[in-house]
Amino acid sequence: MKTRQKFKVIFLDLDGVVSPLKKHVPKSEDHFPVDVEFSPNAIKNLKKLLQESGAKIVISSRWLSRTNVQAVMLVLASHGITGPFV
Repeated sequence: MKTRQKFKVIFLDLDGVVSPLKKHVPKSEDHFPVDVEFSPNAIKNLKKLLQESGAKIVISSRWLSRTNVQAVMLVLASHGITGPFV
């Protein structure tokens, strides 16, 4: 019988969670803003949560309807959030 690996996940919705400070929701993949500003406190808390829990991130955001997951991961990386992602 196979043993399933258990791990913790954080379902991350960018809008209202790490709270983009301005209207930076991407309108299309061609105009995706890499320099999005997020709430510094939200980013700090997310980093702490990731470090203390060992959880993986599942990106759950309406941003994904306008761009690809790699672009979202790039924006998060520019704020020091490098995963791990599921």
